[in-house]
Amino acid sequence: IYVFVLLFLNKYPVFQLFMIEATCLFQLFFIAEVKPFRENWMNFVEFMNQFIALIIFNFLFTFTDFSNTSAARFVAGWIILALFSLQMALNLAHSAYLMYRWMRYRVVRKFIRA
Repeated sequence: IYVFVLLFLNKYPVFQLFMIEATCLFQLFFIAEVKPFRENWMNFVEFMNQFIALIIFNFLFTFTDFSNTSAARFVAGWIILALFSLQMALNLAHSAYLMYRWMRYRVVRKFIRA
């Protein structure tokens, strides 16, 4: 859906943002209701990724024709950068946790066999 929206609706940026936000909302509700991952941590990380993306998409409206002030775009840019950094930190923490679990499993398994 993202590719369709970005390729075929490029002349309508506001409609693009509405469609992407609707898709993101659908994914948020799906993750909240279905919980597609076995581990709650994975569901939480994916929910937070979608939630932060939804907030970022809301700030992208300031870069359309609705906002003419450069000050608003400047502030929105910094907010988007901060939210993106938060999202990256969350994903890095998740990856570090998974790496720690995998390493702990390997070490414990190695010492139990020895």
